[in-house]
Amino acid sequence: MQNLKKYILVFIASACAIVSASAQSKTVTGKVSGSDGEILTGATLVTVGGNYALTDIDGSFSIQAKDGEAVTVSYLGYDDYTFTAAGQQNFAIVLQLSANTVLDEAVAIGYGKTTKKEVTGSVV
Repeated sequence: MQNLKKYILVFIASACAIVSASAQSKTVTGKVSGSDGEILTGATLVTVGGNYALTDIDGSFSIQAKDGEAVTVSYLGYDDYTFTAAGQQNFAIVLQLSANTVLDEAVAIGYGKTTKKEVTGSVV
């Protein structure tokens, strides 16, 4: 009976150690900028586990992620970027401009097209 109690105690202790080791998460930090050098304020970071964060005014972020977990960074007008939170804890992420953002110079108005610099009113 004593031996059985020892085995049960060892089993419970090992199970607790394994569960706590597998649930270890760390704080991943870094900075997000665009390929044009622009600091990206408000970029979204999402882990596979569902944690999310936004970059602050300096482009800095801090997010909880498990070791080896994938983190996806997205920002309007830029291609999404996915990295793995393994090894290092401080990342410098540079997002590439999306090929779909070509409409910056053309403005569609009610009776034709014109360029942005020729419009005297507000552009919506």
